[in-house]
Amino acid sequence: MAISTLQTATAGPINFLSATSPTVSGVATTAGDFNHDGVVDLVTIDNLGNLTTGLGNGDGTFRELTPTQPFSYTYIESIATADFNSDGNLDLAVVGSSNNVTILLGHGDGTFSVAGTPATGQFPAAMTVADWNMDGIPDIAVANDRSNSVTILLGQGDGTFIAAPSPTTNGGPALIATGDFNGDGKPDFIVVTQTDYKATVFLGNGDGTFTAVAQTAASGFDVDTIAVADFNGDGKADFAFNVLDSVSIFLGNGDGTFTAGASIPTPLLNGFPSNLPTSMKVGDVNGDGIADLAFVSGNSNAVIGPTVLLGKGDGTFTLFGPFSGTYSDSLVVADFNGDGYSDLASLQGEEGNSTLGILLAQNTVTVSATANSISLTGVGTHQIEASYLGDSIFTPSTSATVELVARTVPPTLTLSAAPPSSSYGNQAVFTASLTPSGAPNPSTDGESVTFFNGATSLGSAPLASGTASFNFSSLPSGNATITAHYAGDTNFLAASSNAVSYNVGHATPVITWGAPLVITYGIPLSANSLHASASTPGAFVFTPASGTILLPGIQPVSVVFTPTDTVDYVSATSANTVTVTPAPLTVTGANVSRPYGSANPALTGTVTGLVNGDVVTASATTSAVASSVAGIYPVVPVAAGANLARYTVSSVNGTLTVTKAGSTTAITTSATSAVAGASITFTASVTPATSGTPTGSVAFMNGSAILGTAPLTGSSAAFTSNVLTTAGSYNITAVYSGDANFTGSVSSPLSQVITGPPDFSLTPSASTLTVQRGQTTTVGITITPTNGFNQPVTFSCVGLPSYATCSFSPITVTPAAGATVSTQLTLATTASTAMLREKPTNASPWGKTTSVALGFLICLSPVFGRIRSRKPLRLFTLLSAFLVIQLTGCASSANNNSGQSSQISVVASTGNSTGATQHAVALTITIAN
Repeated sequence: MAISTLQTATAGPINFLSATSPTVSGVATTAGDFNHDGVVDLVTIDNLGNLTTGLGNGDGTFRELTPTQPFSYTYIESIATADFNSDGNLDLAVVGSSNNVTILLGHGDGTFSVAGTPATGQFPAAMTVADWNMDGIPDIAVANDRSNSVTILLGQGDGTFIAAPSPTTNGGPALIATGDFNGDGKPDFIVVTQTDYKATVFLGNGDGTFTAVAQTAASGFDVDTIAVADFNGDGKADFAFNVLDSVSIFLGNGDGTFTAGASIPTPLLNGFPSNLPTSMKVGDVNGDGIADLAFVSGNSNAVIGPTVLLGKGDGTFTLFGPFSGTYSDSLVVADFNGDGYSDLASLQGEEGNSTLGILLAQNTVTVSATANSISLTGVGTHQIEASYLGDSIFTPSTSATVELVARTVPPTLTLSAAPPSSSYGNQAVFTASLTPSGAPNPSTDGESVTFFNGATSLGSAPLASGTASFNFSSLPSGNATITAHYAGDTNFLAASSNAVSYNVGHATPVITWGAPLVITYGIPLSANSLHASASTPGAFVFTPASGTILLPGIQPVSVVFTPTDTVDYVSATSANTVTVTPAPLTVTGANVSRPYGSANPALTGTVTGLVNGDVVTASATTSAVASSVAGIYPVVPVAAGANLARYTVSSVNGTLTVTKAGSTTAITTSATSAVAGASITFTASVTPATSGTPTGSVAFMNGSAILGTAPLTGSSAAFTSNVLTTAGSYNITAVYSGDANFTGSVSSPLSQVITGPPDFSLTPSASTLTVQRGQTTTVGITITPTNGFNQPVTFSCVGLPSYATCSFSPITVTPAAGATVSTQLTLATTASTAMLREKPTNASPWGKTTSVALGFLICLSPVFGRIRSRKPLRLFTLLSAFLVIQLTGCASSANNNSGQSSQISVVASTGNSTGATQHAVALTITIAN
């Protein structure tokens, strides 16, 4: 086989290979990399808004995603692709029956969701995308067929749009395309109206506004599609549109005007124009760098696929096709299989039963190649053919055969040696060259050549491209005669080489040092650590001697090697250096702890890794001081010692853990016993276990109930409360919550006694008194204080008969420290009147009533005595006096009789002001004769 380089190629006709055609429901399609895998994908949409994504596999086939219906339309007119929200994912814009643009934002996985529906004019028929205001964000222009206008939507970079002024047209615009028609670097657009079949250019001002220029008229009717590109290679934008069944080319003048160019008709098929172009796109299907056109036909009477117009670079075209397929209204041109050529995808057939026809561009090229010095395998007749393996662009192909005859050849075998002489143990290379060898065909590759020392076979080596090399390192000392012999085969005769005389001398052992010679300080020298070896067995003697510990640095070493085989080898010496690296040394700080506010404990460290008896000590420091807040602080070790330079020191910090210090809490009260409802001040004192001042707050607790809280000020907190309103004994505690540096603590319970209001009671030594007329009698009255009562008490009598008087000794007493006090009541009567008068039988009923009322008041006297209000006391006194007068009056009308009884009240009071405490006790007086 011979390999030859292909010469200059001549391009052949374009062709297309049909790929798998998925069945989809669609009326419009567009292409782009919708899932970021670097492969072109396809999206189709039908009139109902059903969206189908075909993710490209990179070979012209697609895997279809589940169709979705993100929105609903009656029919679809146009679909476009751009990144409208600047997220790096391609998005879609769709116009149709709803008089708006539906914006579908891509998710980067081939799926989309509706982001907005900016309004357009009536019956939007076509759409194009460009950066109209030069802000780097894609904008949209929509041709409104019924509004005679173009809607300009300026993108905001987030998927939303703002409407700009809408240019008006002279008729219903049906087609729109983008290009820079005046070469100012600002995007322009061209529209074609269905009513007058004229193309109008709108030159962009770079701010979203436009200026219309002269129209270009097209002959004929039924304009369905338009495409913009540079068709004649002059750097100016041209355009092409169909007029019924032909394609008209208009060449741009660079100022927004055009000159009519070629018009390419399409042939008739079955009496109908075979191609009514309905969708036309620009691409480069043959890879020549010149813009081509491809279009599909919407003629349902013609079962044809896409047609290609190959551009010649001068504004003219060569028609190829139509290719396999059927009628279509939507075409996409893109490279679906990554071969660098534009491929075609068209929606073919009726909606609901359409297929996505994929045509992959296949280019044919004729080239020539010449092969010289062809070698044949074996004698006889051979059939020769040329085979092209193909590449990433072109498919393989094979030529017809040519006959050649081959005969047996006598070769020449030549032997050489390298080097021309050697020493014992060194390699000698003997090379035998066979001429001719037949390489590459027929080939002697793999056949053996045998090498001899005299008559002794040394071994064999295979031929490769006519050469066999034999490597030999065990020739004995002295002279050797070397020859080579080839046995021959069916194509070549046997051959023997010339003789080569070869001298083998004594060998000097080769000493090899391990590279690099690096040991760590502290490791003694040894043959193993120095990694010295020789090419033959023997003994090593090192200087410095094995077992020596070298200091760090680059140190000289040498070796004397004595071979075991002193017949074939001589002794050898070698010098080298060894790099002694510092030994690793680790200094570790100790882990310690202390409570907040206390001094740091002793900070130490440990040293590991010392060798050779070296001494290194470790100390440690920390940034924490006694007042440092609770937390973890590094303990930084420091190594010191005269031999420290021999080591590579690594430090491992220890930790100083400053824990919260303890605290104790004590509680005191302003009054260990207090009246219910009185204001009591509780004071908590928090004492730290170390230095520092605790902060935070203290909760004052009645059992589990919180009375209140107070902040700590200078280690103490005070809380005043009057909430203890029920008599009893309470266990009050102070609970310190703690802070960042101190733990909380709870005081021992404080017994707080709450009593009722201060009061007293009266107890007479006798409740019934008998007195002789004109005599006196005495009775003791005892005051028993309760709840700390300690006010002066003054005595008086209420309800005395007119014949009696009373006195007290003393008249005022003051209890002290809860002790009882007494007074002496002296009751005196007069001799003439000290009798009770007998009630007449016909006496007024007031007498009985008065007696009963007096008895009732006497019974109520204790109640009135406890009433501190002044008005009830006065009322009680007046009523008592009135009844006594009535009783006396009634008695005066009766006869004086002995043995009669009368009741009086002894009243004890703390005063006559509001809030006074008063009690009374009733005594019965009996007059004796």
